[in-house]
Amino acid sequence: LLGGGSPVSMFGDQFETEVLVFGPGLTETSVQQTDAWIWQMEGSSRVTINQQEFTLSAGDSLLITEQSQYQWERNQGTVALFVVQNPERKKP
Repeated sequence: LLGGGSPVSMFGDQFETEVLVFGPGLTETSVQQTDAWIWQMEGSSRVTINQQEFTLSAGDSLLITEQSQYQWERNQGTVALFVVQNPERKKP
């Protein structure tokens, strides 16, 4: 399921908090509009935030602050959570 490169949304899009599970793959360079948090559950990955590189191993976590440019390269065997809390997503 995670091997296809697409994340799995844990709770859908009706909640303020978005939780995605990622497997191996690459998130191309983009700008994060709100704070995001990565929890590396298994495997390893490399995150570049505003030209600063971070290597994550199982059990590590990393905060990507709002308006930061980032790229995320996830190695084989990766299982990682990507959590964003965005009030604009909240639906009654």
